[in-house]
Amino acid sequence: MFDNLAKAGKYLGQAAKLMIGVPDYDNYVQHMRQTHPEQTPMTYEEFFRERQDARYGGKGGAPDSKNPVIQETHDPFPADFDPTSYRATSRGGRRACGGGRRQCAKDWSMAISDTPSQRITGAQLIVKMLEHHGITTVSGIPGGTVLPLYNALSQSTRIRHVLARHEQGAGFMAQGMARTSGKPAVCIACSGPGATNLVTAIADARLDSIPLVCITGQVPTSMIGADAFQEVDTYGISIPITKHNYLVRSISELPQVITDAFRIAQSGRPGPVWIDIPKDIQTAEIDIAELPAVAAPSAAPAFDHQDIARAAAMINEAKRPVLYLGGGIISAGAAEQARELAERAGLPTTMTLMALGTIPAQHPLSLGMLGMHGARSTNFILHEADLLIVLGARFDDRAIGKTEEFCPNAKIIHVDIDRAELGKIKQANVAIRGDVREVLSQLIPQTKASRRGEWLQTVSDLQREFPFATPGADNPLMPYGLIKAAAACVDDEAIVTTDVGQHQMWVAQAYPLNRPRQWLTSGGLGTMGFGLPAAVGAALAEPGRKVLCFSGDGSLMMNIQEMATAAENNLDVKIILMNNQALGLVHQQQTLFYQQNIFAATYPGKTDFITIARGFGLATCDLNQAEDPHAALQEAISRPGPCLIHVRIDADEKVYPMVPPGAANTQMIGEAFNVEGILCLPLPEGDQSRIWLQVGDDQRLEQMVSQVDKLEDVVQIIRHADDPGIFNRLSAFVQ
Repeated sequence: MFDNLAKAGKYLGQAAKLMIGVPDYDNYVQHMRQTHPEQTPMTYEEFFRERQDARYGGKGGAPDSKNPVIQETHDPFPADFDPTSYRATSRGGRRACGGGRRQCAKDWSMAISDTPSQRITGAQLIVKMLEHHGITTVSGIPGGTVLPLYNALSQSTRIRHVLARHEQGAGFMAQGMARTSGKPAVCIACSGPGATNLVTAIADARLDSIPLVCITGQVPTSMIGADAFQEVDTYGISIPITKHNYLVRSISELPQVITDAFRIAQSGRPGPVWIDIPKDIQTAEIDIAELPAVAAPSAAPAFDHQDIARAAAMINEAKRPVLYLGGGIISAGAAEQARELAERAGLPTTMTLMALGTIPAQHPLSLGMLGMHGARSTNFILHEADLLIVLGARFDDRAIGKTEEFCPNAKIIHVDIDRAELGKIKQANVAIRGDVREVLSQLIPQTKASRRGEWLQTVSDLQREFPFATPGADNPLMPYGLIKAAAACVDDEAIVTTDVGQHQMWVAQAYPLNRPRQWLTSGGLGTMGFGLPAAVGAALAEPGRKVLCFSGDGSLMMNIQEMATAAENNLDVKIILMNNQALGLVHQQQTLFYQQNIFAATYPGKTDFITIARGFGLATCDLNQAEDPHAALQEAISRPGPCLIHVRIDADEKVYPMVPPGAANTQMIGEAFNVEGILCLPLPEGDQSRIWLQVGDDQRLEQMVSQVDKLEDVVQIIRHADDPGIFNRLSAFVQ
């Protein structure tokens, strides 16, 4: 592989620039200016060449493929520069031997204590290292390049292997275990298609900051670059989707590589680490007497105590502050401290999709989710804020909408463990890089107790003016009613997973999430097919808890094969399927923003999910066929073991409110209404609303004006010809 890459010449350079990425250089310059102001940073080309040398094994290009051991090269970062932040440190200085720190090359092949050494294979060493780090369950699928590892794994009495039906499923099972426990989880696959099938699950973990250790087999080192059977450049593929990655080239590196992988995965902002291990490394033998110490998370970066004092002063002086919580609050285990701050300072609190459950849903200070499908009142409250206290959140576009119009009058305090997130989207008045829990432990005592009666009254008034609508909340055959009824069947100990789509947003809006790690969903990548395997992983990690997996028919079909895994392991997973025979969010956006041009968003054939589930060995319940849907739902959820609960819903059901693409959060589309059978959508524009109507030529303008005038005080009517002779569109401005 290395020889082939070297021959690529300038194309290699261009590709490597893309892999390495400009953000790495920017962070390098920032780091040098902060820590070594007396030194002149390298130019980009110099920096790029250093990365080439570090990645491909020495000055002047790729190493000899027959002897690909990485040489010691200059490292532009200090030796103790710890890769705990996604962009700040995780890309630079990687080595094929296993990472950017020279300690990875430590030779563990000799006895390092008086304990007699033991001769074992690399595969056995991997298993011992996993046991050493407390791993009790792994998910995966075997293949040729990991058969030595599986042979060793079969001898372990401490690790349970769960056989997935697809490597993506194995990756999401590991995510389910990690999201539920807060600890690193492990998935395993072979080289080639096994590795590429894992990519989506690992990329998903990176965006949602989930600690994983992914282990894949690779062709023997002597065959790398020869286009051997099931060979792909796993190392190169995994660079942009991992926090750190390794290609192990010597058995002596394995102990430190695996130790560092666990350390990196759970340090700072958590994330996935990928270890690619050639087959001959797994079969090689080593004498070893002692394993490295169990990896502990690296210490969080120190922060300036003056920044804490400034932040406290801003909170104490603010008239209309809002607390904004992201998934980092859960990763840091700081939910209790966040709630204490909110209650002490009288802070209305909103949460991103990833932070739901941090503040109980019915807490008087909870505003629920903000953003694209958040409550209208929540987005309006944020618009009125004069201070935003952002903890462990990254200003995702689905959360804040149009950036320049988000909280336009608010000063910002931003706390995050990852310095790359500070100032990336919104500039903060006070930016603190640090562990959120540690920051809160110092911030809370300096914050004055306040009831903020006037501001909380304004918040209450906005919530009354714009109540959150849940149509059909008493009907278990409707989305909100189904969610409400399912929640009533379990307590807060239950775990809730979702796939991605309309059902995900309905659950986020309506399910009473009351504790951290109760809620597992794919946020950043938005991966359809996440829900079922994540539910399997959650049930494996917490067998005493019931798991509700809400899904849509489109999402469920992405990883439906993992029903077999749930059945084989008799896991208490309830799949609640909202079947609209469509890709619901695609259908919704085509209806609202593409003149109802529904294309490739509905399924022409009907899938018999009940029969399929039974074939996999699940119990089933079709609520549409039940005489008493409430009773049938209660019975299905109460029964131990896996079960599919099927509900047909209308493809025309919409999840509202909704921020249109590219719009500000205050420009939410509300529930549609009909005028003479024509769909009408209110879209706020300043002090007025524009109501769009799409009509055919046979509809007279006067009739439409008359009908709209009966509902609203029309200020102005405009007729737009979208396509003469086919459709006309009216827009009415109303007060």
